[in-house]
Amino acid sequence: MDEGLAHEVYQVLTEECGAADDADALSSFVANHRDGRVDEYRFMGSLGFGGKFWQRDMRVSCYREDESPERLAMIEKANARLSELAGYTRTEHQ
Repeated sequence: MDEGLAHEVYQVLTEECGAADDADALSSFVANHRDGRVDEYRFMGSLGFGGKFWQRDMRVSCYREDESPERLAMIEKANARLSELAGYTRTEHQ
């Protein structure tokens, strides 16, 4: 993932899922994804401790036990935006 896309992805995480909106969190995210060092990134935010971004699938998720209608709505909206960034349409909820 290039640096520009990493910035856009993190913006989705902050706007839709309540990820930390600070320079250190953004810098960590960009560094880890620009270099392809990680596939899963725990950002937590409004999705609880299990709030994760999955680079390979360009999606977010949370622990099943933390799911709620509000969190599922956040995940759906974030995943729709991430799908647009990745250039494809998500056809099923993951």
